[in-house]
Amino acid sequence: MVRYLKGFKLSGLWTCPRSIEASCAQRTKELLKFADAMFEDMQKQIDDAFESDGEEQSLTINDSSVKTQRLAVEKIRMFLHMISMQSEIFRRAVQSKQDKLRALEAEKSRIEEQIEERLIPTPLPTLPTEILGQIFSHLYWSESVAPFPRTPPGHSNFPAVDCRTTLQRFLDDDATPIEWKSLINKRIPCVITTLGAEEGWRTIAPFFGPHPRTIRLRDLHEVSEDILEMPSTAIFINLSERVTRDLESIRQKPWHNVLLSEFRDTDSSEVPREVLQDLVQNFGEKLSGVDHLSFFEISPNTYDDRFLAQASSLMDTGGTEGLSLKPSYACLPPHLIPTFRPIMSNITELETSVPMTYDFGDTITHIDHLLQVLMLCSNTLTSIVITNGQISGTPSVSQTRGHSRVSFPQLKRLSLNALVERSVLDILSAIECPSLRHLTLSMCSVGTSDLTQSQLNTGIATRISASFLHGLFPDLESISANLGEFKDAQFLSDLASPSGSGSWLFPLLDTMKFGSGCVSVAQLPLLRAVTKVVHNRMRSDATKNIRSLSITEFRGAESTDCDALRLFVPEIRFIPDVIHSWGSDAGW
Repeated sequence: MVRYLKGFKLSGLWTCPRSIEASCAQRTKELLKFADAMFEDMQKQIDDAFESDGEEQSLTINDSSVKTQRLAVEKIRMFLHMISMQSEIFRRAVQSKQDKLRALEAEKSRIEEQIEERLIPTPLPTLPTEILGQIFSHLYWSESVAPFPRTPPGHSNFPAVDCRTTLQRFLDDDATPIEWKSLINKRIPCVITTLGAEEGWRTIAPFFGPHPRTIRLRDLHEVSEDILEMPSTAIFINLSERVTRDLESIRQKPWHNVLLSEFRDTDSSEVPREVLQDLVQNFGEKLSGVDHLSFFEISPNTYDDRFLAQASSLMDTGGTEGLSLKPSYACLPPHLIPTFRPIMSNITELETSVPMTYDFGDTITHIDHLLQVLMLCSNTLTSIVITNGQISGTPSVSQTRGHSRVSFPQLKRLSLNALVERSVLDILSAIECPSLRHLTLSMCSVGTSDLTQSQLNTGIATRISASFLHGLFPDLESISANLGEFKDAQFLSDLASPSGSGSWLFPLLDTMKFGSGCVSVAQLPLLRAVTKVVHNRMRSDATKNIRSLSITEFRGAESTDCDALRLFVPEIRFIPDVIHSWGSDAGW
């Protein structure tokens, strides 16, 4: 009662029972005295009525005379009448107070009901659905694989461990709102597998997360809910002979995510790449409407050594028009890009790899082959991720691309992962990206002997440097690099001050990520270099301040530099260690 009256200090009469009892006893005496005072006129009339010859007659019950006793009875009757009037006044006062008490109780109950109605939880809390969805998604991807609860042999009374995930407990709880359950189911990936892929999906398990729902395509009719309507559902297709017949059963259903691979099927008489071509031909319209299209190359059976000829043919005939494409993302090896070209005329995000072959004991990377294929969609791509590819096929003979650069006019993001420095230099020197704003470089270590003699003898850069990248992409806003411990520090040193011409490299740069995440003493120069970059660019009017930074954490060392970074960088993340987990970027 008193917790809302912060500006007043109330006495013990509101909370202390002993104080309340003492006060009520005292006020009762005062009230009775006041009641007697109210009836002084009647008391005086009684006194006057029994006065005789100026003296009050003594009337007691013990008087023996009848007259005296009758007078005593009459006097008592008059007192009874007066006291009964006082009692009636008290009764009416009590009645009035009780009525007021009931009215106050009713008003209190009404107000409390209004408060309760406002506090009753709605089916979904006040958080927006999008934020709730992100919370549920984070729970899914952050929880590791849970083992099956088992009772140890010979311990029948041993309690089974509840190994359900947090989201599974929500789904099993009857108190969980229906809206929540629906939202959770939409965030848990569901894998629908075709024949031959029932267990094969585990080979790419990180794509689906720690514990997806799995349903065989032939059992889909037994599921009451419409799984295919959910945006988190993926169709995992094994390139077997009968796959096109099996997919007919869901042709009229929505397809959100399609994953393709090939697992050996001894009963199949068709070559997997022929099955793939039939799939594109028969279901091209469905594939062109998916959100996410990926091919996982597990075996070389889908390798088509004719892909360069196909790419050249498509370019020569102007075969760049295809179906109207909905997906913004595709993950395909380069030799399959020509096959899927009819359904990806407007692709914007592509993840692919560098073709690699094995020739006379040497591994050969074919950068020109990759660029020749990428020319098919260079005008629409806004994001490219390129990694090392599998060794497959034999060296292909193709038309020479020439020395002209391949233009990617819309490209804003470029990520080169796990490539040797030679391959990175070849790719960067062969492309034009006037709109590039985000660059990611993660390189394998390489020595000078790995560089071609032509690179060493010509003006082509032989090392990745800040000035080299600035010459190619001067408008970069974000750089993520893992060049090596000392190379990262040297790269950052070039960003900490103007170049020899007096101009700053990457003046629009505001986001950086450096370091592998492995803490070592050798990386201390990296910490000092990045601190200098942040400080000097903050003092210059010619550059943007560093807004976001991710860098290796240095515990117990160089705390002054770490504190300075925390002070000057609004969004800073110290990477504690290399962690290979499901991660927030897993899945689709």
